[in-house]
Amino acid sequence: MMKYISFCLRLVLPVLVLSGCGKTESGTNEAPLVKVASVKEYVAEDTLSYPGKIVSGSDVNVAFRISGPIKKVLVEEGQFVKKGEVIAEMAPRDYEIQFSATKAEYEQVKAEAERVIELHKRNSVAN
Repeated sequence: MMKYISFCLRLVLPVLVLSGCGKTESGTNEAPLVKVASVKEYVAEDTLSYPGKIVSGSDVNVAFRISGPIKKVLVEEGQFVKKGEVIAEMAPRDYEIQFSATKAEYEQVKAEAERVIELHKRNSVAN
């Protein structure tokens, strides 16, 4: 029984599918209607063009007192800020290295000055 149903489906189903495709009631094949439009160049006769450059009404130059990489930016572009407000943080590494180098130079100059002052007190330095 199952073989008979399978055989009937294989035979009848393609016939039903093919009979419904592409034919109208009169039995002729008709192509589907498609609208076709050609693209034309747009020419505006009343168009005027002027060369120019757009610039901001007010520019703000921002700089740090020391140089180094920026760790974090605390404001967004276009956000209003007040004078003295923190807008970014710098990575402390370069600042700490520069501070250590400056401190070492200061200690060296201070030690040299103390040595010269001590020699001057002993009258061991030529005038």
